[in-house]
Amino acid sequence: FHLHFHSVPSPPSRTALVVAFATIYLVWGSTYLGIRVAVETLPPFLMAGMRFLVAGSLLLAFQRLRGPLHLRPHHWRDNAIVGTFLLLGGNGMVSWAEQKVPSGIATLVVSLGPLFIVLLDWAVHAFGRDKTQGTRPTLATFLGIGLGITGLAVLVGPQLGEGVGHLDPWRVAGLVLACFSWSAGSIYSRYARTPAEPFTGSAMQMLTGSAWLFLVSVLTGEPGRFHLADVSGRSLFAWAYLI
Repeated sequence: FHLHFHSVPSPPSRTALVVAFATIYLVWGSTYLGIRVAVETLPPFLMAGMRFLVAGSLLLAFQRLRGPLHLRPHHWRDNAIVGTFLLLGGNGMVSWAEQKVPSGIATLVVSLGPLFIVLLDWAVHAFGRDKTQGTRPTLATFLGIGLGITGLAVLVGPQLGEGVGHLDPWRVAGLVLACFSWSAGSIYSRYARTPAEPFTGSAMQMLTGSAWLFLVSVLTGEPGRFHLADVSGRSLFAWAYLI
């Protein structure tokens, strides 16, 4: 008989975990501030479309330099669906909402994302045909989510006292919709049958998502109201930072 030895990946070091969390907090968290600055003088959907067109092109070119991509039609289909949920419904709506909503409050509303993901994953388990997919949450899961949202509310508490009563309800609703859309896209990508390589898939999501963002930008008349001379240096810097 033959013995087959499979290498077991070693757990990440403590340093790697700290760096990973620091990256999430600093890079991911700061995007909400970056978006708020960028949309001061840039139309939201046009800004997001250009952001992801450039970023997706750069990432796909980088992946191509690393080797053949081996893309198939179903890769484009699945990632186009994910890109619609994540980048049009998620990021596009956040960019639109942050024209009139402070970034701290936007971050607090978007922190509902883990709750939506848990509920949608529960729905997949309860109503899906494949009972191996999805997870039924425990009480500890909900307690953990509640603790996280409470902690974030404490962090942005000073902003909550500054003009919450003057918030545009439509923009707040847009943030909730963005949060739900991002969660739905995340769940779909989790159970996609044959996903592309992660970095390549991200690039495909950006490129297909940017097409939808440009379409919405045109339908809402953003190009006609856009004048390059009106764009501030800080908005351009924030846009470049987001890329």
